[in-house]
Amino acid sequence: MTSTTPTPRPLTAMLRPANIVIVGASDKGPTARQRADLTRTGYAGAVYPVNPRRRELWDGPCYADLASLPQTPDHVILSIPATAVPAALEQALAAGARSVAIHAAGFGEGGDDDGRALADKVRAIAAGSDVPVTGGSFGGFYRQESGVMTLSLSRVAEREGSPVALVGQSGGVLMFTYEALMDRAIRPTTVVASGSELLVGCADFVAELVEDDATRVVACFVESIKDLDAFGKACLRARELGKHIVVLKVGASPEGRAAALAHTGSVVGSLEAFEALAAELGVVTVSTQDELVDAVELLLHSGGLPGPRIGVISHSGGLKDLVMDYASRLGITFPKFDDATIEKVAGLLGTGSSLGNPLDTGFPGLSNPDIYRRCVEAVAADPNVDVVLVQEELPRSPLKPREEKYLRQLAEQISCGAVRKPVGAMSLSSYSLTDHARSIRDDLDGVFVLQEASRALAVVTKAGRAATPARRAERQPQHPDLDAIRARLTELQRPGVPTTLSEHDSKQLLASYGIPVTSDRLAQSAEEAVKAAEEIGFPVVLKVTGAAISHKSEIGGVLLDLRDGPAVREAFDKLAQAAARVAPGDQAEVLVSEFVSGGVELVLGLSRDLEVGPVVAVGSGGVAVEILDDVAVGLPPFDQETAAALLARTKAGRLVGGYRNAVHDIESVHRATIALGALAADLGDLVEAVDINPLTVTADRACALDALVVLSPAAEA
Repeated sequence: MTSTTPTPRPLTAMLRPANIVIVGASDKGPTARQRADLTRTGYAGAVYPVNPRRRELWDGPCYADLASLPQTPDHVILSIPATAVPAALEQALAAGARSVAIHAAGFGEGGDDDGRALADKVRAIAAGSDVPVTGGSFGGFYRQESGVMTLSLSRVAEREGSPVALVGQSGGVLMFTYEALMDRAIRPTTVVASGSELLVGCADFVAELVEDDATRVVACFVESIKDLDAFGKACLRARELGKHIVVLKVGASPEGRAAALAHTGSVVGSLEAFEALAAELGVVTVSTQDELVDAVELLLHSGGLPGPRIGVISHSGGLKDLVMDYASRLGITFPKFDDATIEKVAGLLGTGSSLGNPLDTGFPGLSNPDIYRRCVEAVAADPNVDVVLVQEELPRSPLKPREEKYLRQLAEQISCGAVRKPVGAMSLSSYSLTDHARSIRDDLDGVFVLQEASRALAVVTKAGRAATPARRAERQPQHPDLDAIRARLTELQRPGVPTTLSEHDSKQLLASYGIPVTSDRLAQSAEEAVKAAEEIGFPVVLKVTGAAISHKSEIGGVLLDLRDGPAVREAFDKLAQAAARVAPGDQAEVLVSEFVSGGVELVLGLSRDLEVGPVVAVGSGGVAVEILDDVAVGLPPFDQETAAALLARTKAGRLVGGYRNAVHDIESVHRATIALGALAADLGDLVEAVDINPLTVTADRACALDALVVLSPAAEA
């Protein structure tokens, strides 16, 4: 994706409406709450109820239809049954509405055909207009600037808000996030619960808010990104403007993806694929609701981090020990302090050269604010450190003056320029803020305050990594025989169902893209198998093959290390019997392959993610691939640098890269990854999945010992 220039957005009428029309208005239920909330927030525009069964409502006239209104409707809320929405939407557009929100559910969120047909009707009506139509199941929104609240929040800020916006499909999750941020003295100015997103979605709201002067951080709870290109452009635009996007995304488990489908009808891709995209966009991705809140705190008060290298200063040897354990579990390595930093800090604390990162200032620094101040400045000046984390927490009462004094000292060091890197405080555990603590929080310009050390380390690292977006390689030239390859694969596709290629055909396709595979021959008799083994060279492997056999090892369909003709002949007969049990009547066919032993077993795969598209995974392979769960996911295409970076994210990368002086041809793994990325770019619309397991890496080569290619279903005639 390339950088974009801002384009006019049509959502202004929704976020800053001149008037609000509520169709289906009543003196009880959701619409009554909306009217009460608009009064509570001080919305200055007119609020018009529409209900043909009422003449008066909310201490004023109630209108029979939209055509009867005294003003052209600006923002129209459809709080009516789903079946009535198409007609009401047509009336709203005919009346000149500038934005429409469908609060009703029933548009196929649960997968019912009638609901989907209704959704198609709504889309067709909206397609003839440039008016933004939000929903169904639109949860509503809050905008402090205009005083609009159609999402019922229990409290709103009584003072100037924070430049933070919340966007997500679930109103319930957003309301909890809003409350948590309010407790942390962060007062979001915009909250949008986008619902099932029949038309306007998360990407549209992010794009609108990125251009908003009142927003610096956009926090998203996302079940599905329905317009990935628009989302990517909005995120790149945010980087141009020095703004930040943080996302909590559903998709870590099949159960979570299924729940999202039932909730909003969202088809959800894998979390790993989305995180690969987010890494390219500079988006901060978090794993929990608490991390989302902490990430907003960090990004709001730091303005963003230059990198993920953390310098830690503690008051306690015990916390230092815990921080080291937490970092190890999270896969975080602290950078070594520069020698000049160690020398300076040692002089301040009167200790030896054993000082390191994390730094335990102990009693001398804790009791002397000047020593503590100079320790912070020394660590912040270290060239190996991007961000400083100090052990501190917001005091919950005036009875803890030292904490307040040290936090205010940090803010002063930042404001006067004595510290020129982001500095934050972290507590040992989570705690609730009091009004006293919140009042101090409001005064600490430039200092972020995180809760619980393990979570603090995770959030700082994630935000720091987002500061340097991952690079995607340029598109490689297409395969010189691409037309012929595509024609052949198209012939093999079947309507409505995926097509699994045989191992032999799969390997031939991979080999045509330069992925190294074993020497193989097909044999339909014992004599052919012996001849093939002699041509390849002993020892060999025999495998039963055929479209009906996808898991050969489960039926005893693989026989290894066959060293002579009689062994091959006997093996062929065994495999023919095994094949006959699975597919009676089929001609037995066996694949004779060279036998490769030793090396490290990797997995290299390609799949088509439901949201992101083709993704490539590499990591630990073999029979324990699912148990080890050691894979990294990246977006093709790749070059040497991006392929190497992908493998380096795995434990398998350490093994192949020379762990304990072992020698492996790691460059051949990179070349295979690049080649699979090229295949994805050329054939991503035809190939549903590729599974190379194992890709065995020895000292002199990488080689695909087994491979499976699955073609996507052919389009129905």
